[in-house]
Amino acid sequence: MDPLNVFRGPESVANYYNPDNSPPLPLVEIPDRLNPFRRDGVRIYAKLLTALPAQNVKSLPGPQILSQLPEIKVFCTTVGTGGCITGTGKYLKSQNPSIQVVGVFNVFGDPTPGPRHFYGFQTCGFPWKGTVDVQREVSSADAYRMSMRLSREGIIAGPSSGEALQGLLDYIAEAKSGGKLQSLADDATGEVSCVFTCSDLPYQYLDGYFQKLANDEFSPIENESLRALKILLSCDQDRHDERWILDPRRAADMLNTRRMSDDGKKDEAYDTQLSEKSVPVKSRTSGIKSGGKAGFTGWIKTCFKGVEPHGQGNSLQEAKDESPVVLDLRSAQEFSARHIEGAHRVSLDALCPGAAVGVDLFGDADAVHRVWTNLQMLFKDGPVVGVLERANSRGVPVLVLCYNGEVSRLATSLLRGKGVEALSVGGGADELWKALDGKK
Repeated sequence: MDPLNVFRGPESVANYYNPDNSPPLPLVEIPDRLNPFRRDGVRIYAKLLTALPAQNVKSLPGPQILSQLPEIKVFCTTVGTGGCITGTGKYLKSQNPSIQVVGVFNVFGDPTPGPRHFYGFQTCGFPWKGTVDVQREVSSADAYRMSMRLSREGIIAGPSSGEALQGLLDYIAEAKSGGKLQSLADDATGEVSCVFTCSDLPYQYLDGYFQKLANDEFSPIENESLRALKILLSCDQDRHDERWILDPRRAADMLNTRRMSDDGKKDEAYDTQLSEKSVPVKSRTSGIKSGGKAGFTGWIKTCFKGVEPHGQGNSLQEAKDESPVVLDLRSAQEFSARHIEGAHRVSLDALCPGAAVGVDLFGDADAVHRVWTNLQMLFKDGPVVGVLERANSRGVPVLVLCYNGEVSRLATSLLRGKGVEALSVGGGADELWKALDGKK
């Protein structure tokens, strides 16, 4: 056995499946919350058969259990085919005849996946009659409930496993009430050490928990993570792809726009010009500090109120047929200070401090929902729809520009979901200006 649990060579998979080449399967004592008899000297261990390579029950756990827990006094498992209880029980009794073997069955007409009811098993071909000392029946609701309790304690187990533990607890309760519990104790330890098998997982039976158990058995989940998840599941369901986020230099190359010369000469390839009003840099960024959440929230509430009509700032002037379409989501003030000529401006009428820099839109579920909802309204009807349709008919992409790339990233995903070839600029307008100006 490799102590590092590494399997090599042409027989690696076969060796991996051979239980003799792996450490013993975990034997985990259940928490006292699940063991009402702990003060009576009862210790209960879960044998995790689901830790086998294929999560199956192919290896006989008897020798492992005895080597791990020599003081075992009770072995309990659900009964399906009868192979596990017969093989394991027979081995354990051959080593210590005083070990009690408890077989747990379904209640007739109330099935739990995996085990059988006794009347469907008693004609089994395995020699179980000389091995099984006690038979117990457990309802499906009790099986699912105990499975859920095990999983909540960190022992991930399915309903068959829950049925095994519930059957074991019923057996111990009966032994205690009958005054026979102490007779099961090990002479050396003075304790009653019990093992039950966990032979299934809960995942394929999830619907059964809600069918078998009452609503009040499921604790309400009240936390910010779930609230955020519910919000996000109601919006932003379109695909996101990093390939749709352009590096600023690549975006500049795509626009084919060079830094404006002193005479304002236009680029000949796309006939686009970098329009920059004589507004000092300080005045364009005054009041924008750290990207505080309050400022951003205020900005979100006032954004996406429509498309600027024809007139100021060339907001809806027709772009040349060969030019990419630019949707600029920034405020009138920022757009007036600097924009790509021919860009279509979507008004952000009340720019709030902090909106332009440092905003982690995707770290705020409420912000995502607000922006996404407004973008949906924006792209549903109005002048923007015509702009997008013309871009599609011309076969040119739509470049969405915002302050730091966050809102445009969301807009790009939404537009892509509508069949528009949309792109955004990583880092937003500020990074694009640097690329256009030739700055690093």
